[in-house]
Amino acid sequence: GEMDKDAWMVEMSKDAEQRYQDRKIRKEKADTLKTQAVKAFRRQEYDRALSCYNRAIEHVKDDPMMYCDRALTNIKLGNFQKSSFKARLYMTKAYKELEEFEKLEEAKKELYEKFPQHGELIQYFLNKKEDLDEDDTQTQ
Repeated sequence: GEMDKDAWMVEMSKDAEQRYQDRKIRKEKADTLKTQAVKAFRRQEYDRALSCYNRAIEHVKDDPMMYCDRALTNIKLGNFQKSSFKARLYMTKAYKELEEFEKLEEAKKELYEKFPQHGELIQYFLNKKEDLDEDDTQTQ
């Protein structure tokens, strides 16, 4: 039958609560993996660190520092081709978030020189607000 408005509102808020809980759990999992990754990195266990970062990023896709750390791990492993456009883009974004403007300018210059075909994308990505969880877009 037709759901009345109150029942619908209850469903909606349950839904929002569920999404919030899911996101909280994902963040906790990601934080645990990130801690493991950092420890592995310090012990120079870069393969393990990379695996932890990859899994952490699956849980939380909007943490620019994690992409930055993963890029660094790839560099340590000599996976230079992997720390390519996307990694550099996130690293540049991370400098912006951290307000490290000298590094930001340097990284931006390098991005434009190395990937001139992606100029518009670079500009768009660096200027847009923080990457949002898909879930958040409805509530904005």
